[in-house]
Amino acid sequence: IMQGIMAAGSELIDDEETRGMAMQALGIGSSIGVALPFSRVHESEADEIGLFLMAEAGYDPRVAIDVWIRMDEAQEADVPEFLSTHPAPSSRIDEFRRMMPEALELYRTSEAARRRGE
Repeated sequence: IMQGIMAAGSELIDDEETRGMAMQALGIGSSIGVALPFSRVHESEADEIGLFLMAEAGYDPRVAIDVWIRMDEAQEADVPEFLSTHPAPSSRIDEFRRMMPEALELYRTSEAARRRGE
């Protein structure tokens, strides 16, 4: 869809230099405005699925928060989240905390927890 819009826009501009600048601007805008947020949504969905799978498998989901705290501390460069394909560690930590009550319930009722006698 983005390529179609860019192709149509390209046909509307006669001046070659203006067309080149417009296509660069559209390319950057579509990356920042559409592609990167879409990638972050996929990463967030993967985090959620992973958290619930680990809880159902009998692994303590609270460990996920500890992992991302360490990842945040180890991160050398702070790239603004809107320029990244991944959520920032701090955003992931916030989301894990939001999902934790449900994940802990899955953990407590998992088959592994029943085998451990919890």
